[in-house]
Amino acid sequence: RAKLGSAGDAAATEPGNGPAAMLGGRQVAWLEKQLSASRATFKVIISGGPMLSQERGSWSDFPAERAGFLNWLFERHITGVIFAGGHEGFGELSRRPANVRGLGEYSLFELSSGPLADQRAKDTVGEPRDGAADGAPERPADGVGSVEINSLRVGQVVRGDQFGTLEFAGPAGHRHVTLRLRDQTGRLLLQQVILADALQ
Repeated sequence: RAKLGSAGDAAATEPGNGPAAMLGGRQVAWLEKQLSASRATFKVIISGGPMLSQERGSWSDFPAERAGFLNWLFERHITGVIFAGGHEGFGELSRRPANVRGLGEYSLFELSSGPLADQRAKDTVGEPRDGAADGAPERPADGVGSVEINSLRVGQVVRGDQFGTLEFAGPAGHRHVTLRLRDQTGRLLLQQVILADALQ
């Protein structure tokens, strides 16, 4: 498990250190080192904000840095990577399709959880569902956490108080992880099961 600070590497904003970045060179180098050394079936990268999403305020604001890391990830054949983190106002599941640049790239998933206790976040969009519901219509969002365009979003956004969980299970060689969002009572709002074999 690698936890990143989305405020960025201070050195990345100093004069003479190249373009602005969300993580910065030192954090990216540290992350790549940890991933290269890991032998875990699943490798969870946690950030305070969205990393795969195409929304404003996510890693997509720094396309060169993100593209460089994802290119490195697949060129080094780092398997089992999942992204997870927080989100302002709503939760969602994002999926970057396989083979965006060419063969050898598996699908990348990111679970983003909205706030657990925010009186401004109202109404949960959608019923309990499996993450495969691609293309489901969205109700317009208003107030805090208004919905940004995210072409990688799977299904609908989830609003209201919530928290996310990742549950790992299965025997050796047949492991899987279940991504879930639940409300404050534990009611299931979103679920996606991912087989380890699908992240290779």
